[in-house]
Amino acid sequence: IVVVMIVAIIASVLTGNSIKDESATYVETWVKQSLGTTARYVAETVSPRIMPNNLVQIMYEVARDRFAGYPTTEDDSDTPFFDTITQTNVYPLSNPPLPLDWDFRHTSDERSGNVNEANYEEHVQDRWPWFSANPRLSTALSTYTMQGACDPRSTNPDDMEFFPNCTDANNDISTGGVIAPNPTNAQVARKSADLSGLLKALFEYHQDIKELGYYFSNSGAGSSI
Repeated sequence: IVVVMIVAIIASVLTGNSIKDESATYVETWVKQSLGTTARYVAETVSPRIMPNNLVQIMYEVARDRFAGYPTTEDDSDTPFFDTITQTNVYPLSNPPLPLDWDFRHTSDERSGNVNEANYEEHVQDRWPWFSANPRLSTALSTYTMQGACDPRSTNPDDMEFFPNCTDANNDISTGGVIAPNPTNAQVARKSADLSGLLKALFEYHQDIKELGYYFSNSGAGSSI
């Protein structure tokens, strides 16, 4: 009995050592094999936050559809969407004109916009430190920017919305304003309004982004949303 016990103990020890050595070998092999795939998985996880390529592609496709897909500038007669009420072809979206970048009259508080210390988590989440220094902030809509746009009521040269001798003509979308009038501004502004909902959704989803927009050549005058 004693001999049997001794043999059993020796066998158990040898088996345990063998299993431990074999396990270490398997683990080492698994780690070496998984390093490549793990690095790839990490890269795939991190890269959208560093460079959200899918975001760029979405914005590109939507803008191409709205601007290049139906190139007639006077109307949307090239669109394949027939409206039974007007008996004409129309683009399925028809948003009202966007406010100019200085105009906060579309918010409940024109002096501060719609984002503040009490509700910033709803609108800008963790990005509030980026924006809190701004005198006014609104995420209600996108805004349209063109040269010379200004607030005719502003008389303080230090105000962001101030422009010398500003009148309503500076903000005339149909002409492109007084600084760089051009023939394409009205249509760029009209079609840009249909992109506002997309930009708002993308801005809220991609929380590492501070600013999101489209920048148009606009016959050399430049404009943006």
